[in-house]
Amino acid sequence: MAASAQTLNTINCSAFTKFPNGWAVGAPTTFDLGTVKGATVARKIIQPGSESVGGIDLFAALEQKCRKK
Repeated sequence: MAASAQTLNTINCSAFTKFPNGWAVGAPTTFDLGTVKGATVARKIIQPGSESVGGIDLFAALEQKCRKK
């Protein structure tokens, strides 16, 4: 399921860095996404379909909220 405009998304974009192969996160960061409260990710590359939080593709949520237009 892709992230929608109505989806709760408290991701702190400054915790993630965009690379050609996905979004990188270093230090642990905690956020709410959709119906999930307090999700934490750390030290990984988020690629399309690689990580789901409450049925929402984390890559799609990052693209929607954090990608510079």
